[in-house]
Amino acid sequence: METQTQIKQVKQRKTMRYFETYISRVLREVSHENGIKSNAKQQLNSILCIICEEISKLCTQLTRMSKKKTLSVKEVDNAVRIIMVGELAKNSTMHGMRAVENFNDTNCKQT
Repeated sequence: METQTQIKQVKQRKTMRYFETYISRVLREVSHENGIKSNAKQQLNSILCIICEEISKLCTQLTRMSKKKTLSVKEVDNAVRIIMVGELAKNSTMHGMRAVENFNDTNCKQT
């Protein structure tokens, strides 16, 4: 049986927010005047979690299909292009490639 302190510790753990803090930050960058309600933020967070889960599943499948053991940028790029369409796919792959380039640049400078 759990003690009272263990029960309190379980109740006090924070719930995972995943993207909620980033949703507010991106919205502030786009427009300082607009806001988002808590319920809408939670729903958008849920949608983003589902999309990320689907992308990760597809990345794993693509990696297995190519008989590789390591996930590369190509698999992630292809998974995003399969799941998303049109301008959303173009913009997300463009920003993803830019993030990879920035990451590679910072790693080269540190060594």
